[in-house]
Amino acid sequence: MKLTKSLVITAGLILATLSHAATPGDEARFLTAVRDAYIKKDKDAVIALTCWDNVTEKHRSRAPIALEKYAFSRLLKSAEYVFLDPAEDMNLTKDGVTYSPNLVIIKKIQLVYEDFPDGGQMKSSLFIGEKGGKLMIVNLAPRP
Repeated sequence: MKLTKSLVITAGLILATLSHAATPGDEARFLTAVRDAYIKKDKDAVIALTCWDNVTEKHRSRAPIALEKYAFSRLLKSAEYVFLDPAEDMNLTKDGVTYSPNLVIIKKIQLVYEDFPDGGQMKSSLFIGEKGGKLMIVNLAPRP
């Protein structure tokens, strides 16, 4: 009887862990939070939505500057989930160090900014992962 009870408890814990996957409602709220942060040019909000696990301190300290210089340089027109190509390579090698996503990528958000005077358009992508049942913007971290 004790073994059966232990198995039931273990199975329940496993199912509870699996049930923390993001729901469509979670995805919609996350997209709204990302959109609002970029429209308001709220660095702190974007930083809070980002997973910083294993990211170098140098990269983390440059994030607010990069947001100002690039992401917040134009007004955001739209943010939406787009097709995630599983073949897309997210690894980057710089100065002999290879950087990889710090979370498993499950979604991709495309940000589209206001048009340039010449009619050109600026777009960027955010890759999204999940940590502890919470959606987060993926970052690149040095491979161990």
